[in-house]
Amino acid sequence: MGEIKYPIEVSDIEIDEHFQPVEQPLTAKTGDWVAVRPCAEKYGDKTHLGVMLGDMIQMPMARHNPETKVLSLMAIHNPAMWVPALKTVIWGSGSWWRVIDSPDDIRDVTDDDINGTPYMRALGAEVEREIRSEVRAMARAMEDVLRDNDHKTGWKDDSVDSLIEHLVEESRELVEAHAAGSTPDKVAKEAIDVANMAMMVVDSLGCLK
Repeated sequence: MGEIKYPIEVSDIEIDEHFQPVEQPLTAKTGDWVAVRPCAEKYGDKTHLGVMLGDMIQMPMARHNPETKVLSLMAIHNPAMWVPALKTVIWGSGSWWRVIDSPDDIRDVTDDDINGTPYMRALGAEVEREIRSEVRAMARAMEDVLRDNDHKTGWKDDSVDSLIEHLVEESRELVEAHAAGSTPDKVAKEAIDVANMAMMVVDSLGCLK
């Protein structure tokens, strides 16, 4: 696309449907915490904490048809992320970035990034840096069992009393499996069921934040 030679005569202006920012980027939502590693050498080989602003216009463009005198406006969009430590907006096309879904996703983000972001406290954001490997492994095992039972109705409509009854039942099965000399895998399966039932009780009490 060549340069437009001004002055020009414009009979009409056409605005491409993609000229306005899209509602959300394809892989993240506005406000999501992201880990951003800019490609430019001036930023160094560091990964920073950032906030997804949205899919913004990175390169506005215009095209003029000298025959019809129509001026067409269009744009190239790209995810834009505000990085407080750098006090600048970093574009997705100029960085490696990922959404922060769990503490593991911020392993490369520096403590200075987190501690130096005062509005994280103002927003009540809590980023837990370390979770014991045993807890992470147990959570994955619990999630595997829950997913295997996704075809069931779940626990959201169950009463706390009903869930506690199931918790007692699962605990009894755990004790019986261990007393019967069952294999470690069998005992572990029963223990995971107990953990899931305990989680459901706490969730139904409204205490999972």
